[in-house]
Amino acid sequence: LIPVLFSIWKKTFREINWLALIVAILCSGTFFVLRNYYLIHIGVKVYNPEHLIGSYIFGIPIEDILFFVTVPYAFIFIYRWTTKYFKHLEIQQFTYVFSLILTLTSILLSVVYYDHIYTFLTVSVLAILNGVVYFGYTPKWYSKFLIAFFLVTLHYILIDGIITLSVENKIVFHAEDSVIGLYFFSIPIEDLLGFFLLFLMVTTCYEVFQKKLYAKKAEEVFE
Repeated sequence: LIPVLFSIWKKTFREINWLALIVAILCSGTFFVLRNYYLIHIGVKVYNPEHLIGSYIFGIPIEDILFFVTVPYAFIFIYRWTTKYFKHLEIQQFTYVFSLILTLTSILLSVVYYDHIYTFLTVSVLAILNGVVYFGYTPKWYSKFLIAFFLVTLHYILIDGIITLSVENKIVFHAEDSVIGLYFFSIPIEDLLGFFLLFLMVTTCYEVFQKKLYAKKAEEVFE
């Protein structure tokens, strides 16, 4: 609701390509919903019914499906805000080092924990996507994407901490043999890396589709 209101009030948000945004959300959302469908049906991911309204689609809680629509939707608005108000901020060196460490770490984790299905599905796809997007094309928008990611992640850590402290029972459970068991505060490292993957996927799709819709040259898509 808030991004919609801002889209009416602020010119920055009115400039969002809605068709590209819808297609990007469909692409990233489809991948993550199918991934969660698989994890739920093999018993790796279990939701606590105490915290759900009880509506399911093919065994997936409706809250889970809506998450992959509303969160990427809101993220793109934050990303667009960073491209507007941080456009003169140059962090290319940090971006390169961060992306290199992230890609190499993801590759290492996918090799070492290949038998931990939740970890493997997350880090293997992340290593491929981040490696191709950044080291294959090095788009100008990547640094602004990182700023948006850190802003959103900081907010998520605070909210997750409040929820963790206020909720007696966990909302989501993961099979012990499917995850590393490493946590960033109260957040499993797989979830944190999964957020990065989700946001990178929707941002990449958004940038590609909006430039395609504006009929720009193929080589300009990742500039």
